[in-house]
Amino acid sequence: MEQESQGKAPLIGAIIIIVIILVGGFYLWKKSSDGMPSSSQAGIEDVAALEQAAAALSTDELDADLKEIEKNLQ
Repeated sequence: MEQESQGKAPLIGAIIIIVIILVGGFYLWKKSSDGMPSSSQAGIEDVAALEQAAAALSTDELDADLKEIEKNLQ
């Protein structure tokens, strides 16, 4: 009878550890998903802001600098 209970103890311990790990993982997963925006509206606003910044970017100065560097290299 003693051997039978000793054989079950490691199995019960392993099951308890697995349950604790699963509960902790689920808790962390829910906690990390709560910090994310719930709608995709935030992503759309970010894209719109990036498009506005790209449209406002002036490439004239860059072109002039590149031409000057090209002249200096020749």
